This record gives sequence, structure tokens and C-alpha cells, in this order.
Amino acid sequence: MMKKLGLFLLTLALIPYSFAAPIYQEEGSRIDLGGSLRFQIHHKQGERTDLDDNGSRIRLRINHKISENLTALGNVEMRFTDKKTGSSLYTRYLYTGFQYKPLGTFTFGKQITNGDLLSAADYSYNLTDVKKVIKRADQVIHFTSREFYGFKVGADYIFGESGKQTVDKSGQVKTLPNTNGYVLALFFNNTFQDWKVDVKVGVSRQRKSETNIERALGLGLGLTYHDFSVGLDYGRRRYHQQYGFGWRGQKVEVKNKQSNAQFRQVEEWLAAAKYQFNPKSKIYAGYLWGKAQSPIKNGKENFTTRKLKGIILGVDYKLHRQVVAFLEGAKYRYNGGKSAKQRFVNHSDYVVSAGLRIHF
Repeated sequence: MMKKLGLFLLTLALIPYSFAAPIYQEEGSRIDLGGSLRFQIHHKQGERTDLDDNGSRIRLRINHKISENLTALGNVEMRFTDKKTGSSLYTRYLYTGFQYKPLGTFTFGKQITNGDLLSAADYSYNLTDVKKVIKRADQVIHFTSREFYGFKVGADYIFGESGKQTVDKSGQVKTLPNTNGYVLALFFNNTFQDWKVDVKVGVSRQRKSETNIERALGLGLGLTYHDFSVGLDYGRRRYHQQYGFGWRGQKVEVKNKQSNAQFRQVEEWLAAAKYQFNPKSKIYAGYLWGKAQSPIKNGKENFTTRKLKGIILGVDYKLHRQVVAFLEGAKYRYNGGKSAKQRFVNHSDYVVSAGLRIHF
């Protein structure tokens, strides 16, 4: 930890006080410094009002031009908060690779996948992400093609964890499977007179255990006409029928004890719109709905389908080219999920956030 902190402080000492970018440029080599400070005051139903670091970061980007068409590149991104504000300095992304202009970009390391690019309706700062395709991983080979007539393709291979050994209940040593996976994506973005069209679709598959495989699908559709935009996002995540994962903090109560509810499949839709009513400010709204299904054990579901409906509203204002303030809120309602053995304890939720982001 101290070594990381020391390296970070040394980096700051060598950077011009104005945080000008690039910080180095000579003979085809360039190093850019960027990042942002992100804080918000938010209140969530059932919790106290709190002040959070909402993903403050510092980023170093390196480019070395090898030839007219080939460039070597690298990226390091550090974050400052894990659990408490400023509690730790850790590496969020760390990768290197090449950009070959006639073909595309190829990178490998700790980074996002093409699954993180599948939204066309996520206009809010924190409230409207419905992407379910794998968005990032620690060991990824990532490819995004150059654009051909508005089309791009993307592919990622995720190495996952190496096969580990464990001891089962009978005392036998078992080797767990490698949790590898992949992401495939197709993008289309083009302009037709005054209309901008944005289409994105992607799938992912990753092994979670010997018998459980996670599959996901994502879709984004967006239309922009001058200052007005509308979008539709869809995300689906599915496990093998007897396995489960959490969803939006849903909890159940059994014998006066609460625990996280488990679901085998989740689907969410987001329809949203935004209007840029002047160069400094926009308003946005969204309607979210979804459903989640119980794992199946011994041929039976633990509960009936759980359903979600939500409304999101927000506004932002640019105080400066690189300083933006925002206010947004959401109200969610849940129903369904009937069961003879357990009951859901949270049927509604709301959140209100006021935030400030300073980019450099």
C-alpha cells in the first residue's frame, strides 16, 4: 500500500500544476494524464443520507507510434475508494496492446469488455444501467474492429481463474473447472440526414462451476434528432436452473431471519429520453421494468416470478467545460414472488442523489 501511495505522489509531483495533457510528447511517443473527482450526496430508502466517492480516478494513457498504421498503447487507471472514502488506492484497469488502423484495436490485461459498451439509453449518472453481459474482468484479451460503413465488431476472451483444487464432503480432492468465458458484440452507428442511429447487440458466456454456466444477452437501440434522444436497452442474465445470484438487493425472510434472495434468470428493459435544452444542461427520464425467476430445485421453484417497475428523473448542468453537477432520483416498486416457505421483505425502494464531477 505504501509503495503504491509513494508512486502516486511521485507521479503528481512530476505533473504540471494545471494537469495539462499531454504531459509528454516527443518523436511519436505521447503520455496523457486524465481522470476525474466524483462525489455525491445520496439518500436511499431505509438508510441515512451519506456522502460518497462515486468512482474518483486518475488515468495514464501511453501511445508510441511504430509506423503510419501501427501504434503501441497502454492504460493504467487507479481508484481511491474501495469501501470508505479514500480508504485505499487500487488498480482498476491495467492493460497494453496495439492499434492497427486498417483493422482495429487489440489489447490484453485488466480492462472492460465490449459488454460495457452495449447501452444506448443509459443517460443517467448512476441509476439506469441494465447491462447484463460481462462488462469487465482481470484477464481479458479484447478486440474492437475499425468502423466499416457504420459497423464494428467486438470480441473478448476471459481467462477466468485457473483450475483450483478443493476437498469435497467425502474427503476427495476435486479440481474445479477454469472459469473462462467470452463476449461477442456487433455495433452500428450512422447518421441519416438529421437522424443519428445507434444499434448495439452482444452476448456473453462464462463457466461458473462444473455444472453451472452463466449466459447473458444485451441490446441497445438509440435515436437522436438534433437535441432530443430516445433509447431502449435490454439485458438478460441466466444461470443453470438450480443455481442463483442476487438482484437489486432483494431479500427474503425465513423463520425471522433475512437473507439475500437468489434468482436463476433476470430480464430488464429500460426506455429513456433526454433533451439537451441548452449547451450546458440536459434533462432525462427513464422507465424501467424487469422480472426475475427463482432457481428450480427438485423440479419446483422457491417462489413465483418477481417483477420490477421503476421511474428515473434527472437534470445536470455544466459549470465549466470539465465540471458538471447533477441531481437525479428513482422510485422502484416490486411485486410477485409468492412462496409458501419465504416472503420478500422489500417491495419498494427510492434513491435521490446530488453529485459533482470535476474532470481533468
